[in-house]
Amino acid sequence: MDVRSSNDILRNLVNGTSIRPPLTDIQWEQIFRYSCDHLFAPALFGYLQTHPDKTAIPEDVVGAFELLHDANVQRNQAALEELETLACILNTVGIKPIPLKGMAVLLRQWAPDAAEPETAQTNANIPEVAVPEVVVPESAVPESTAPVSAALRHGTATRIITDIDLLIEPAQLRTALVVLQEHGYLQATDPYLPAYFSRTDKWQPIDLDDHRNMLEYCWHHVPVLTRPDAPIGFDLHTRLSKLPDPFTTRMEELVFSRTTPLQLPSSQLRQIDPYAAFLHLFHHSQIRDGHYAASQINWRNLLDARELILQNSNEQWMSEFKAMSQQHHLTPAANDFIAVLNHYALGGGGSVDVGASRAGGAGGAGGAGGAGGAGKDDVCEDDFLRRFHRRQASPFRSFMASWFHKNRQRFQLFTSTRSLQFMFGPRTLPGLLLAALRWAFAAIRAHLKKRLSPGIDKS
Repeated sequence: MDVRSSNDILRNLVNGTSIRPPLTDIQWEQIFRYSCDHLFAPALFGYLQTHPDKTAIPEDVVGAFELLHDANVQRNQAALEELETLACILNTVGIKPIPLKGMAVLLRQWAPDAAEPETAQTNANIPEVAVPEVVVPESAVPESTAPVSAALRHGTATRIITDIDLLIEPAQLRTALVVLQEHGYLQATDPYLPAYFSRTDKWQPIDLDDHRNMLEYCWHHVPVLTRPDAPIGFDLHTRLSKLPDPFTTRMEELVFSRTTPLQLPSSQLRQIDPYAAFLHLFHHSQIRDGHYAASQINWRNLLDARELILQNSNEQWMSEFKAMSQQHHLTPAANDFIAVLNHYALGGGGSVDVGASRAGGAGGAGGAGGAGGAGKDDVCEDDFLRRFHRRQASPFRSFMASWFHKNRQRFQLFTSTRSLQFMFGPRTLPGLLLAALRWAFAAIRAHLKKRLSPGIDKS
């Protein structure tokens, strides 16, 4: 099953439309593996609970989904407990962190009725730009009397998280590290030091004098932190992007200015505003991870955006989104993000012939084309689908697009003076270049010595 067919099938599974002809047992297994590879299997299992074809799912596939679902419940509960512990420690020095990404999703599921934030001012002088509106199917809108949509929420089991992301004010970084150091938190060792290759323990006590923990040298977050017995680590962010630009600066202003208080049983947090979360999701997925450049779909991010759209009014969002995307020259990326959100995550319609979609043109998984009435006349959506299918039809082309994006970002990141100082400490530019050459020689020597020495575990 190719990528296009998998995405077409997932579009129908998420939106509750029947698939004709029915999927074979092998196709169901492939869908399960695909959802595991892209870290959204528990979320997909939640959507399958109300899907008309759920009785056709093989028992072994259902069992695998249930096993993963139950394991994810336990992990997410442990992550929420670790967040509570961490928040209690930070609260003692007056810091109320802002959870980001996956943890923010879990907290929205845990406390969906947060207070409304104060609305920030938008730039009304920016002219209108053609960004397609998000079309929400009427059948997908939650009941107004229900705090949580049954189709979207399944406890804390649906979202897989790999770590906890917390955002604090830049001025609070030193204070936060001091109190975490006092409570025995550990930090990842520096992988840019040659000694890293010969160490068996990849964790070290927090060193306040480590240049990686200094605001002027660190990237958007300090190296990952954890407790010795913690089930999950966390990233302490002071910014939202490794490569700051006017868009991310404005995004950070919105995040900090639109938070609402969130009371946990024994600690306090600040909850990110849904629009700011949507904006961060767009930038992280389309720009930072390069899904726009490579015309790729990240289903985990897509389902997060779907949930944000269905639970919140999007009229004001789109007005602000249009303004920001044009002001910062991101209108094409915004067009594609909204197009894929409309077509795949919010796609309505009836039964779809998957076999016909594999043989068809850019219409893909639905005879209706777009989501909830956004059909083939939508030029932006049609452009996205045509480009996406063309690149996915050529694995080499898709690989080159991804490779170019990632390595362009790495080049920009690692060749900046700030980044060289992050890796090698504060030095002048000639000293940095000399340190880089010395590091390369020492790293290669240490690595070869470890690989060639007998009696050393090379795993």
